[in-house]
Amino acid sequence: MVRPLTRVLLTTSAIAVDWSGHGNHGTLIGDPQWVAGFDGGALEFGGDNYVDTGYTENLATWTIACWVKSPQAPSGAAASASGPMHRESNYQFNWNHQTEIYRSGAAVNVGAWHGASYAPLQANRWYHLAATFDGNALIAYRDGVLITTNMAATGTPAAESNSLKFARHAAAAQFFTGTVDEARVYNRALTAEEIQQIMKGDTSIAWSPNPGNGTMLEIGEVLPLGWSAGDNAAQHDVYFGTDKDAVATADASDASGIYRGRQSATTFNPAEGVEWGGGPYYWRVDEYNTDGTIGTGKIWTFAVTDYLLVEDFEGYNNYPPDEIWNTWIDGFQVPTNGALVGYGDDVVQAGGDYAETTIVNSGAQSMPLFFDNNLVTSEATETLAPADNWTREGVAELSVWIRGDSANPAERVYVALNGVALFHDDPAIVQATSWTEWRIPLSAFSDKGVNLAAITTVSVGLGDKNNLTAGGSGVLYVDDIRLYRPGQ
Repeated sequence: MVRPLTRVLLTTSAIAVDWSGHGNHGTLIGDPQWVAGFDGGALEFGGDNYVDTGYTENLATWTIACWVKSPQAPSGAAASASGPMHRESNYQFNWNHQTEIYRSGAAVNVGAWHGASYAPLQANRWYHLAATFDGNALIAYRDGVLITTNMAATGTPAAESNSLKFARHAAAAQFFTGTVDEARVYNRALTAEEIQQIMKGDTSIAWSPNPGNGTMLEIGEVLPLGWSAGDNAAQHDVYFGTDKDAVATADASDASGIYRGRQSATTFNPAEGVEWGGGPYYWRVDEYNTDGTIGTGKIWTFAVTDYLLVEDFEGYNNYPPDEIWNTWIDGFQVPTNGALVGYGDDVVQAGGDYAETTIVNSGAQSMPLFFDNNLVTSEATETLAPADNWTREGVAELSVWIRGDSANPAERVYVALNGVALFHDDPAIVQATSWTEWRIPLSAFSDKGVNLAAITTVSVGLGDKNNLTAGGSGVLYVDDIRLYRPGQ
């Protein structure tokens, strides 16, 4: 493979080092933080800092690629055009952008602007993003898979005087918030096979860990641990524990319990399992190769949540079928239901989102539930298919975070499981302008006949079907619906 013009492995230093040999080292502007990345060290950007590489070569054909993770889903907020890699007209990755075609995508100016989307992209997840331009098409890859081909993008990219920057628009003071690792620029369009190769990295050692490095998962999603074998591996030495340094330094002579043995399989279940809310856990797989050598693996980490997730509203975007109102069914064209979920098409066409991206309890999105209770109730319902078992893992409480608006009328708020509703004690809760956690014992639903082992629908609503009144209208924000064990 052709050596990249720039390959910035972000490792602890006063500069972002270009390991391609071309000397395009980046200067840190502001105070980005060195953190653990997808592969070794990475830079975490806080929304007001960036790296300037000083690199200004105009490329007629190119490939750009990096690993990226953001605490926020891509947004269309005004004056937010920015991304992990940006060289304005010549090439760019956008995370945020006012115009939907460029949001979550790559872009190039070849006399006119053209985009190729990676969507959907979620918050708090590592992605390998790559884009190629060969003069005849702009192609976007996510995690090694071709997502979009824009055949209308033909010609020579516009010359650009602004230098390549990470986490900032090349020409304007607009910034990306998140972590960037293994950023690369090539002066030709790589093939799909080459894109997969640079995503995989060093395949002589164990790679592609499952759970993904740095992830936090529910307890039932973690085990078994898995990985892809190195190219010449005959067997695998597995190391696992909660002490990072111990996992990093142990070898096959270890007697402390960190070394878990040599095996042929590419999956592993620790005998002690993992704990509810446990971690961080650390693990490593060394390859015992066919020639008898050892290929020392990387340190991977994960943690376990102390809850089961029902809904965090992070997975929705503006593209079919992932619009929030496509999952949370409201009262659109239903005369007996005054609810509308999400903002309108006019907001999205102006660069906004269906989901709420500013008023959130955690993450990057919440659900805006607009209600109009004029002799009707207002309700949004998510259907769970298959039915979900809410008796697993010892959970006993349902948690729902809600926030109102001071202009709202007082209204009874309820949560319903399988059509059986329980009401909040205080109708004025819909007028509160701060987030409130509503904890409901699951036994309160089972006492009313709900089969907790087979939950098929979850609803959030306002009003009382048994006592309809000429109520008012307003908005209720909903976020972070979770299940907890008792006493948490």
